[in-house]
Amino acid sequence: MASELRVNTLKDAAGNNSVGMEYVAEGTARHWVNFNQTGTQAIRESFNAASLTDNGTGLSTVNFTTSLSNADYAVQNTKGEEGYRGFHSVKSLTTGSYALDSRNDGGSEADATIQIGTVHGDLA
Repeated sequence: MASELRVNTLKDAAGNNSVGMEYVAEGTARHWVNFNQTGTQAIRESFNAASLTDNGTGLSTVNFTTSLSNADYAVQNTKGEEGYRGFHSVKSLTTGSYALDSRNDGGSEADATIQIGTVHGDLA
C-alpha cells in the first residue's frame, strides 16, 4: 500500500530553519549529469539522464529519462579539463533533450573529458 505525506512547511529537528514546500518542489534540479565527452561518450553519474548522442567533435546531446513539460527550462553546463579553458554553449532545448557545443581556447569545437550539466524546470 502506498503512503502519502502532506505538509506545508519543513523544519529541522529543533523546529527552526523552515522552508515552504513550494521551494522544495520548484527548486529541485530535474536533471543532472557528469559525463566524458571524449572518445565513446559515457555518463559517469546522473539523475534523469537516459543517454548521450555524439554529434561530432565538441557536439553532444543529453537525452532525459523523463521529459520536461516544455522547452523553457534553465540549463547550467560546465566543462573541465586541466589546461583547458575554452567555452561552451547550449545549442537547443527540447522537452526530451538539450544539445551543447564545446570549444577550446582557439574557438574550435573540441571534446572535454569532463562535462557537467544541471536542469531546472517542470517535469511533464
